[in-house]
Amino acid sequence: MLSRLFSWSVRGGLAGGAVYYSTQEGLWGDAKTTISMYERTCDKTKSLVKDVPIEFPTVDVPRPTEIGAFCRVNWNKAVYAAFDGLSAAPKKIRQWTSCGYDSLVKLINEPPKPVQG
Repeated sequence: MLSRLFSWSVRGGLAGGAVYYSTQEGLWGDAKTTISMYERTCDKTKSLVKDVPIEFPTVDVPRPTEIGAFCRVNWNKAVYAAFDGLSAAPKKIRQWTSCGYDSLVKLINEPPKPVQG
């Protein structure tokens, strides 16, 4: 109970703090204060972004022939798997139905267990 209260208090505090801070910065004011807040935020973030070096990882792009061969092999595997599943479906459904029926019969025929308490 106390942990729930603490959790909701933290959430409410964060939400209230976000609303209070955004109001103080001018987000909810008129258009001029919102524009000035936007410009201040852009100026602050520009200096931060300049300090971060941008490094893009190198990615080896496969050749079109490799992609075609890969798709052909995997497409055939997918088709085989789909038809294997379809051909095995009646047998599997029969097994699952039999297992479910046996479990229900077993539950119906066994005497009820006494409740301990």
